[in-house]
Amino acid sequence: MPRVRKLLTPKENMNKNFWPTSYLGKLLLAYLFLFCLGFFGIHRFYLGRTFSGLIYLFSGGLCGVGVFVDIFLLPFMIDENTLV
Repeated sequence: MPRVRKLLTPKENMNKNFWPTSYLGKLLLAYLFLFCLGFFGIHRFYLGRTFSGLIYLFSGGLCGVGVFVDIFLLPFMIDENTLV
């Protein structure tokens, strides 16, 4: 017997697709995290780089130098295998 899918309400659909799944969507959200909370390493936690995120968290983004470098390295940090 075929499985019947439940129709989602617009609110349920919005909650299901909250995090972006495309490369560009992840990149824009990572840049937003970088510019707002880069000194705390939130962009690195978002991209799955927990160890370097902890280093940024306890060192203030490596005293700001690491945050500046990440402006240029961020497009290369997004792993295309994790895109859904």
